Amino acid sequence: MPRLPVLVRGKQKVADSSLEARYTAPIKNNAKLKACCRDVDTSDVSLYTTHDDAERPDLMVIECACGRKQYRTAVGPGRVGG
Repeated sequence: MPRLPVLVRGKQKVADSSLEARYTAPIKNNAKLKACCRDVDTSDVSLYTTHDDAERPDLMVIECACGRKQYRTAVGPGRVGG
């Protein structure tokens, strides 16, 4: 059942995380974003779960140094942060 997101893994640099390129490539290639937001390697990532029965994080928040956030849902259970 859906609920408010619960933090699974706090902020860490995207460059230091185990994120696969398929999660960051859409952000890097999005021309509508500011240049600093597209440089995800300098951004922070936090992982959350949104369901009571979630075994792995299913919400990823990438926060730029300027304060803007990009949200990705259903980020591949078993592949992110594990």
